[in-house]
Amino acid sequence: MNNWSINPNLEKRIFGKTQSMNYLLASLLFIGLSFLSVGQTINNLVPNPGFEDYVDCPITQGAVGTLDFWSPILETPDAFNVCSPLNSGFGYWVPLNYRGYQYAGEGDGYIGMVCYQENAQNLREFAGTNLIDSLVVGETYYTSFKVNLSNAQNSPTGSVQVAIDRVGLHLSTAWPGYNWLTLPNRAQLYATSVISDTANWVTISGSFVADSAYGHLAVGNFFIDDSLTTIDNDGLSNSHTYVFIDDIYIGNDELSVNDVSLEPTISISPNPVVDKFEISSLTTDHWSVQVIDDGGKVVLKEDFYGNAFNANIGDLDAGVYIISILGTSDVFNKRIIKL
Repeated sequence: MNNWSINPNLEKRIFGKTQSMNYLLASLLFIGLSFLSVGQTINNLVPNPGFEDYVDCPITQGAVGTLDFWSPILETPDAFNVCSPLNSGFGYWVPLNYRGYQYAGEGDGYIGMVCYQENAQNLREFAGTNLIDSLVVGETYYTSFKVNLSNAQNSPTGSVQVAIDRVGLHLSTAWPGYNWLTLPNRAQLYATSVISDTANWVTISGSFVADSAYGHLAVGNFFIDDSLTTIDNDGLSNSHTYVFIDDIYIGNDELSVNDVSLEPTISISPNPVVDKFEISSLTTDHWSVQVIDDGGKVVLKEDFYGNAFNANIGDLDAGVYIISILGTSDVFNKRIIKL
């Protein structure tokens, strides 16, 4: 028998009222729907893992609390969704918003947060939720999430210029109460390499054996500044790091992690690109490459055979483009940013 408790920060307005009992009933309903008929196992312990469901459409800063089952833990992490008005790029719409240009990993929404600030020691934003059920001590759990470095092309504070590592997921047995002075400096899953891609989602995945009955999840950068690897692209003293997060998974199903963490056999670099970029493949094949602008127009088309190809888009306008690569049996689509 589970002992259920409701965190006051997670009360949601359901049926027009804000009531802990309503949240409990909604949680139990969600739990019931999350059980599989075979074996009665829970696939994903994270409620609303893709940030699709909301009480109110997020239209203001720090609106993580409008999402079902999610709350801010520290400062004002943001929520973005296609339901939000475009607002000339300074709102919370998907894909274009005040923090940049990015489609959801899946579905219609994602969240975002500050994970590092120069000259502001350990400045962080965190979002959190209660797991559907607590972890079982001694069991192996598989976990993954998608992360993307915001290019912040529409941010009123300017472009994000610092790429960092260590963004991840932290589990705890009590509702977390982090602040800038008490970061845990650990996480059950985190990026071990610098997250520098501003065009494509990067999947971070792994596994761990539960050493406690963790029931609470927080998302962000839980490591102190001195332990981070940073890449500062502008040399200014007030640059910061802002990331988008989507599609979180924690569960016993290894296949669920493998499905979302398969590394592509195609890579494109550099990204962002000024004029030339290279397409590299792990396999030799006949490839057809198309560069597509944000209006859906094919602005460049080339064919090549082999495992490497150099393209020149120096004549194209700055912006976001889709690189569509068609092989004999595979199709890859990558977003790049033309500077």
